[in-house]
Amino acid sequence: MKQYSKIINVGSLNKKNIEMTVPSLVEMVEKIINLHKDSKGIIYANNLLISDRLKCSKILIPRLKTLYMTDPGNNENILEKFRFNRYEENTIIMSPSGDLPIIQEEDECEFKIICKIPWGNIGNPEIAALAENNQKAYQEQMVHTFIDQFRTKSKNDQIAYILDETMKYFVLNKYSHLIPREMQRSFSNW
Repeated sequence: MKQYSKIINVGSLNKKNIEMTVPSLVEMVEKIINLHKDSKGIIYANNLLISDRLKCSKILIPRLKTLYMTDPGNNENILEKFRFNRYEENTIIMSPSGDLPIIQEEDECEFKIICKIPWGNIGNPEIAALAENNQKAYQEQMVHTFIDQFRTKSKNDQIAYILDETMKYFVLNKYSHLIPREMQRSFSNW
């Protein structure tokens, strides 16, 4: 199994600029999906605004099926159907936020898209306190979430598209020591 990665800068996705950047992000997601017309994929939106806009995408509507993962209690049922090929070959599932359980088994997934850095939800009081009192721990938590989203247990080759270029700074520079050695090869083309 080989995993490849490609980082694509769609613009700033911080709180101040996200509204302006989301149309470019949706357009890029549609281009990526067109490259993988007959493939199953996973989209980690990591932001509710992004996931809502993607749900309305003309390209995605026919392929998302009922696999919009919003209810942690139902996610395993969705993933089981996805894994055991009970959906068409070109089905895409989407996890709207980094708060939901991470998909660990992706046996039939050929590509994944990580739209935005998976920052913890500041609306959660515990995460807000962590972000305020220990910025380093908050950032490290985000990097670990990214690692979980990026890592795959697929037996097939897979490509991961990272659309938030800010991830490059955190993965290659600031927290490179947290990235497992086997994953670092995937980032060599960054």
